[in-house]
Amino acid sequence: MDTVYLSKDLALQQVSSFLSRWKHSTDQSIDFDLAKSSETSEDASRLLKKVPSSVQKIGCYYIASQKKAVVWFLADKRSDKSSDKERRQDTLQIILEKPREFGSAPIEIRYNVMTNPADCHNGACLSGIEISYGSILILSPPAVGEIVISISRLEQAIELAQGANAIE
Repeated sequence: MDTVYLSKDLALQQVSSFLSRWKHSTDQSIDFDLAKSSETSEDASRLLKKVPSSVQKIGCYYIASQKKAVVWFLADKRSDKSSDKERRQDTLQIILEKPREFGSAPIEIRYNVMTNPADCHNGACLSGIEISYGSILILSPPAVGEIVISISRLEQAIELAQGANAIE
């Protein structure tokens, strides 16, 4: 199966739907301001360097106001075109170029995965965080399914967390 690359607008719609289902399934929100996202985002598919054949659909955009890149994709472990080596891998890996707007700052990568997106009550909702220091990012979500990955400068993430703590 060939991977379908989504436009920025379709990727935004998929992320919005994912966030709604995530909140419904977990009673937790993922920190995105989608009102700002649609006004100030740009297509970022240029950042995608290598996408495995197990990815059915993928979209990537950059939110200038939040200084955040977002990748949405739907992946299935079973793939007709995957090599024996890819089939043996336990994890899915997507290679992404670090947004040039981030400069040399370290990057925080947040994963949110729904292992059964068709039935959010009968799948697992997983999340994780990684830190990267390089110019090439190897994204390795903890499972396959429907996945949203946010990529932000580490300083930006620290500032947002401090701001949230000050409000509480």
